[in-house]
Amino acid sequence: MMRKTLAQVLADYAVNLHYDQLPKASIERAKEVILDASANFINGRFDAAAVPLLQYAKSISEEVKTEATFTFLSEQDYALSTRAAIFAYCAMGRMADMDDGFSKAMGHPGSFLVPTLLIMGKLHKISGKEAIAALVAAYDVYARIAEALNPYMHRERGFDATGVCGSVAAAALLARIMKCDSGQAANAMGLAGTFSGGIIECQQDGTSGKYLCGAWAALNGLRAVDLARAGFTGSPQILEGKRGLFQAFQSSHGFETDHVLDSLGKLFKINEVYFKRFACLRGVHATLDAALQLKESYHLVPEQIEKVEIRASSYLLRFAEPYPKTEISAQSSLPFTTAVVLLYGKLDSAEFLRECLKDETVSRFEERIIVKYDSDLEAYLKEHPSHFSASKVVVYTSSGKILTHTQHIPIGETKETKFGWDMVASKFTHLVEKTPFGVLNQQYIHQIQQLEYCNALSEIFVLK
Repeated sequence: MMRKTLAQVLADYAVNLHYDQLPKASIERAKEVILDASANFINGRFDAAAVPLLQYAKSISEEVKTEATFTFLSEQDYALSTRAAIFAYCAMGRMADMDDGFSKAMGHPGSFLVPTLLIMGKLHKISGKEAIAALVAAYDVYARIAEALNPYMHRERGFDATGVCGSVAAAALLARIMKCDSGQAANAMGLAGTFSGGIIECQQDGTSGKYLCGAWAALNGLRAVDLARAGFTGSPQILEGKRGLFQAFQSSHGFETDHVLDSLGKLFKINEVYFKRFACLRGVHATLDAALQLKESYHLVPEQIEKVEIRASSYLLRFAEPYPKTEISAQSSLPFTTAVVLLYGKLDSAEFLRECLKDETVSRFEERIIVKYDSDLEAYLKEHPSHFSASKVVVYTSSGKILTHTQHIPIGETKETKFGWDMVASKFTHLVEKTPFGVLNQQYIHQIQQLEYCNALSEIFVLK
């Protein structure tokens, strides 16, 4: 009997994992993930940046006359085709730049897996328990593939893990929701992997591709499942094969496949996900944590700060550009985001970030901030490649004091600082309070907290 390939094993796992096999910690983390992602895409839905996206989604819905329209958030004015709804809400899930992620695997699975789960789960009338089990399995597929590729694929080659690994994870998720067997799921994952991709040049130039990568991955996964159900086949060795995904996206650097299946079904990767408290690129969060620590510990006010040095590895130097012109470039600017945090002590929404882009106080404060290469942090990064945001902030005060704080890992990633339900619920309330869902936020929080008792996902996301 031939040994199963990685995709075949992961596919079998994805469609057969049962809710009763999950530990309580993973069930609770899954609900936190759903709530966090919901906060992001609801906020994104009512953000100014969503206007052209909704126009696009409606235009492609008009082209699909034979498909029933879908009102995901009970908005009759925005009845979209299923594909348009998935694409739109997955893109909206990235707009605030406060979506979840993995430090080692990298990328942002919640931004596209959760909207896809809720939209398709609602259509297929799956239960809350089934939704939780499906999401836990999909996160495992995503993280295990991404860990074999990163951080090298992302940092050095410029591929977006959200797109590359997300397509295969979305196929696994949708294969389960759409009642595929293991063989169909493996074919779908093979087909999704065949057309995986995503480039992060948008981080450098501030263009819109950042919003769209996960949405593209979700649709890629959906097409792959539709094709597999129609009888098309996908490469069994799409991951580890001689011309497979790992080889293609890692090239001569090599890739790590030995641990892809380690403790599968026993250790659940969703437990390792982080949640954001700053509305910006994860790579700059450790710097912002360090800056905020100094501001709060020494009660610093802007007038006391003469100069700020951000000491960084070569990885962080790519984000050293000050005075950003677009929202997306602002999200990845170390000088800009550090100035905002030192001035105001927060960066907690896309709306606030846009306000700061127009704030001359911020741009004047940026003049005091420089980003410098630090050989010690470079050596640290080589020893700890998943700690890519490690940074040291040095503040020179008007009284002659030199204050320093080094932050190797953003707050929220260690066992001691991990954010839980209370933080996510508070974040949800903050992000949706100015939307039509603001008056219903406690109702929705309760629904997600009790998700395992939900008979059908159609019971949630209802504006009444």
